[in-house]
Amino acid sequence: MKRYTIDEIHDMLNEAEANYVAGHGIPDEEAWDDLDVEFADMDKELYTPEEAYELTMKDIKAIYGDATV
Repeated sequence: MKRYTIDEIHDMLNEAEANYVAGHGIPDEEAWDDLDVEFADMDKELYTPEEAYELTMKDIKAIYGDATV
């Protein structure tokens, strides 16, 4: 996973805001309307709570590194 600099993040936000002002994209409410998934239930079907916790911690460590966990 690529780590972004603060300047890159600001550039992405500025581009997204410019697209929004220009009328591109869809409103947040509309984007979430099509999402018919309850994430909490999804993990219960596939993993025990302990397994789901371990998978989540692996994701957090991959994104932020071990120092923040």
